[in-house]
Amino acid sequence: MSLEHSSIKKLGICMLTIAACSILADYIILNIHKAQRFREPFVYVPDRNTRCSKDAWPRKEVDVVIFVPTPIQWGDRRRPVLKQFVREQWTDRQAILIFVLGTKTGERLEYDLDTSAVEQLPGAEYLFTECRDFGDEFNNPNGTSSTTCKVYEACVHIAQHYKTKYVWRGADDAYVNLRLFFRLMPTLPPERLYMGISRQAQTFTQDLLLERQPRLRELFSLYQFGGYMAGASYVLSGDVAEFIGTLEIPPHLTWCEDVMVAMWLNPFRITKLEMTDLPGYSNGPPLFVHYMKREWWYAIEQDGSLYIPYEIQKHYA
Repeated sequence: MSLEHSSIKKLGICMLTIAACSILADYIILNIHKAQRFREPFVYVPDRNTRCSKDAWPRKEVDVVIFVPTPIQWGDRRRPVLKQFVREQWTDRQAILIFVLGTKTGERLEYDLDTSAVEQLPGAEYLFTECRDFGDEFNNPNGTSSTTCKVYEACVHIAQHYKTKYVWRGADDAYVNLRLFFRLMPTLPPERLYMGISRQAQTFTQDLLLERQPRLRELFSLYQFGGYMAGASYVLSGDVAEFIGTLEIPPHLTWCEDVMVAMWLNPFRITKLEMTDLPGYSNGPPLFVHYMKREWWYAIEQDGSLYIPYEIQKHYA
């Protein structure tokens, strides 16, 4: 009788164990599906970025690469940027200009765009990517924001083809004073640099709060993003741009690019430098000017200086 009772007890324990394991397995599967619901991309992205081995291509040495994310239809904005760059007569060992365009549109990037009308003028490189050509995707965790994708693809391209000291993220409506930047280069950290005009997380800015973007809040498990360098123009040292461009697992390409670049870099030991803190910088012309007016392009002096009214200049450093 005692043996029979013991057998029944063991059988009961085994059945309870099996039931508990079954419940646990169902719970794990449910949560995996719940997580994947927000992580599954519209367009397949490989787990490992096999394109980005920095040893796969011979790389050209250059002091500065400046890349400009730009939509196909904004050729009238690209022309003055290129014209000024060519006017400054940089050698290809000093500076390279790259315009970065997208070739996709549609909710799921299912449509190809016609890029045949893009005016590819000498003096710049034109990089056509698989990115959305226009528009940052609000509350979309699936990695299809235009400028974020273009910046990432620019870093991939630079890591593949260039060995550079510094990388400028430019804009098609901004002037970057490269002549001044070359004069300031000896004062800059040669590596682990992220420099620009910062926006701090403690400042109330709607682009940092995630209360209106619940899908991103769930994806990142955050209530707001951290501080970042404003996307009008910022500088990465070559090793930082290469770090982004050679990530074996690609980062999320969601929401506004400047916010997301900071998300990629904030966990690491990278120097964040305010442009306005550069030695003697406050007494000279700005290093970049955003929202360029057409007549301002003609006011740029031979040494690269562009003097605009102080009430405008103070916003652009």
